[in-house]
Amino acid sequence: MNIPPNTCPMIDALIKVIEDSYRIAYTVRERQDLSAEEASDMLREIEYNLRHESQKLEELRTANLQLRDAVHHYKLRVDELELRVNELEWLASE
Repeated sequence: MNIPPNTCPMIDALIKVIEDSYRIAYTVRERQDLSAEEASDMLREIEYNLRHESQKLEELRTANLQLRDAVHHYKLRVDELELRVNELEWLASE
């Protein structure tokens, strides 16, 4: 059973992209002195930042599914081993 990779760096990277994009959008909205070209460039930066983030979320979803599958697998194994221990304890007590 494969354990998925650590997803914390993936989550951290997504948080950074979201925060950076928010910061840019806030600046575009709040700054009255921006030219249309500057605002357009900043919006293009947001577009670039977000371009492949949905794919990264799919990778995170896959890792999450693998983790759930691994937990289920090992939970079943623990249950089997607990039953075996109980059987051996019962046999030892006779």
